[in-house]
Amino acid sequence: MAASTSTTGTNSATALHHYRGLNFHGLTRGHLLREVARFRRRRGVVQCRQLAALVDPRVESHREAWVLLELHDQGFPRPEPQWWIKVAGVPTYRLDFAYPSAKVCVEYDGEDFHDLTDQQRRNDRERRRWLRENGWTVIVVKRGDFTSPATDRWIRAVDQALAATYTNRRWPKW
Repeated sequence: MAASTSTTGTNSATALHHYRGLNFHGLTRGHLLREVARFRRRRGVVQCRQLAALVDPRVESHREAWVLLELHDQGFPRPEPQWWIKVAGVPTYRLDFAYPSAKVCVEYDGEDFHDLTDQQRRNDRERRRWLRENGWTVIVVKRGDFTSPATDRWIRAVDQALAATYTNRRWPKW
């Protein structure tokens, strides 16, 4: 998969994130899709219809929405947002985006929750160490990773992590 500039763009990701506000007010993806029909032939309605299908209230931030849209734009299967890893049957680690069958996760590290204190950084290192020791591939995306060379790097990492190894299966893994 070749990395390219997002076709939906970061403004769309911001709009997608605002769905959490819709959800807070009791509106659903279905409401949004029905309302889009009212704006037939208006500028942006086709893009809005496409984005409405991607809305997921589990996406917790604007930047997580950007990650999700970039994965979508690159043609990857849709990951599971906010996937819990259980240790001894107890939900212990929550991943921003997971491909559980491939044991691949994509984490967005915002400054507020991951880089303000030494304790936050230690917790992240410990968590990722445990995940890697237990067979997970962890791909970390940060604020500056939405420019072309940096986006290409983490998209290539996702592509390599999800690439099927040699198999005699006759059906797709995804």
